Amino acid sequence: MSKIQELLKGMVEQINYEEIIRKYPWIIKRGQNCILSPDSDGLLCGLFMSTYLNWKIKGFYDGKVMLLDKNISAKDCIFLDM
Repeated sequence: MSKIQELLKGMVEQINYEEIIRKYPWIIKRGQNCILSPDSDGLLCGLFMSTYLNWKIKGFYDGKVMLLDKNISAKDCIFLDM
C-alpha cells in the first residue's frame, strides 16, 4: 500500500456534517465574534455567518496586518477563511 493510500484509508468522499458539528460545536453557535480575511471568499464567509448565525465581524487579517475593533481581543474571535 502506498503512503497516499495509507493516508486516505478510511476516508469517505461525502462530508459528515453531524461529525463536524459534534467535534466543533462552535461552528453553529449564534452571535460569535469573528475576524475575516479581506479577500472575496473571506468577505463571503463573513456575510454568510453574519446573515444566518448573527456572527459579529470584529476585524480583518491578511496574514501580516490585523485591523481589529478596539474593544475586543483576537483570542475572543473566530478567524474565518484563514
